Amino acid sequence: MNQKKVTAIDVASYIFYRSLNRRPLTVIKLQGLLYYCRAWSLAWNDDKLFEDDIYALRYGPRIKSIYELFKGTFKVKEITNAHPQHLTLEQKKTIHSIVNTYGVKKGQWLTKLIIMETPWQAARENNLGDHKIKLDLMLEFYRAVGLAGTPI
Repeated sequence: MNQKKVTAIDVASYIFYRSLNRRPLTVIKLQGLLYYCRAWSLAWNDDKLFEDDIYALRYGPRIKSIYELFKGTFKVKEITNAHPQHLTLEQKKTIHSIVNTYGVKKGQWLTKLIIMETPWQAARENNLGDHKIKLDLMLEFYRAVGLAGTPI
């Protein structure tokens, strides 16, 4: 069976419906949750989870497709044109873990944590180029954090 390509919008849709009974989901918080879904999916499963790149912008992570979808809005009210059914059971379990752990935090808290961590800082280091966060650096950093027993 061929695995369908998963997009950040597919994962965002799954996060949104998982988060309905929690605090409101802001766009900033969604970007942070997507960042950590990718980070821990790499560390735990060797899976980048979705196709889209993540960029280290001055004030936090940005996935272009998510930014474009919600440009000018603060809260996520709905997500259309998504295909969360493309997610595997393993991917859903990872997302559940991230939403259960980080979903209680505010978007600003997630952003502050992300910008203190090595993958984001390395992408911003020279202030040159596109500031794409490198998958291999995310994998190395979060796998080391996980092995050190540091709580997520």
